Amino acid sequence: MLISEIMQRPVIKIAFDATVKEAVVKMHHHNIGFLPVVKDGWVTGVITDRDILCRCLVDHQLDLGSTVMHIMTRKIHQCSPQQSVKDAAAMMGDFQIRRLPVCDPLGSLVGVLSVGDIAEHCSELLAGEALGEIVEFR
Repeated sequence: MLISEIMQRPVIKIAFDATVKEAVVKMHHHNIGFLPVVKDGWVTGVITDRDILCRCLVDHQLDLGSTVMHIMTRKIHQCSPQQSVKDAAAMMGDFQIRRLPVCDPLGSLVGVLSVGDIAEHCSELLAGEALGEIVEFR
């Protein structure tokens, strides 16, 4: 099965110069904990609810008025809509991540794939194996 068959779209995303508060509101409104951060249509990072908690509230590095580019995770892993779900699940396990931005051959963001998408639309076994690697202490 291909990623394009099960990825989430349209993509809920946020601009790199948006505030952390805007990200929180968007996450709350859409009941999600992950936003790709985009600049001029390109994924420049991702921000998660955990990023916000750890970097703003726990570490007090920044506040909710700061821009997301200051707290986003810059090292991102992404996949292609034409990759197999099995390959994406392996990537998630290898890099211990639960969600992957899906980008077309030109680099434009076209979807998001989560472990939950794999479990719901493809294979609970494959998703479980990936999740086991994701939560593994290394």
